[in-house]
Amino acid sequence: MQLKDKVSIITGASSGIGQATAVRFAKEGARVIIADIDEDGAKDTLSKIADSGTYIKTDVRSEQEVKNLVAHTLEKSSRIDVVVNSVGIYSPLEADVASLPSQDFSNVMETNFMSIFLLTKFAIPHLLRTKGNIINIASSLSLIPESESPIYCSSKAAIIMFTKTTALNYAKKRVAHKLYLSRAN
Repeated sequence: MQLKDKVSIITGASSGIGQATAVRFAKEGARVIIADIDEDGAKDTLSKIADSGTYIKTDVRSEQEVKNLVAHTLEKSSRIDVVVNSVGIYSPLEADVASLPSQDFSNVMETNFMSIFLLTKFAIPHLLRTKGNIINIASSLSLIPESESPIYCSSKAAIIMFTKTTALNYAKKRVAHKLYLSRAN
């Protein structure tokens, strides 16, 4: 079990890929920190991973809440070994960019992309100590655009470039970055 006792922060773990990742990591022996704003979904995830998980309510768009997430994780576990940035939202109103409220644009970009920057920023110093890993989840729509979702596609494409450039910067320091593409949504 390669993840045995590895402290792993997983965003978006209340559903979908994030939840599946949390369950799998727990089965592999990881200590899972669920970072999500959805309390009911997080409780569902916790019920599936028994004693392997802890929930820290986090709005990943907030710099202060992400700082608190990292601080609480270190307080509870004294280390961070893996970060999985899995959070993501999709706005069904995106197709008509001319009438898309700016706040909807900001919400998608902050949730899908800014959150990855923030957690990477605050976790990197601790991952350097543990020679840890960052796993960023993008989407196939970051490579093959869909006309109905220009903001979502753009936010996920930004993840790819951020992952590549950050990996180049930290590879020499032995922090591994991985990128996984999911199917749309």
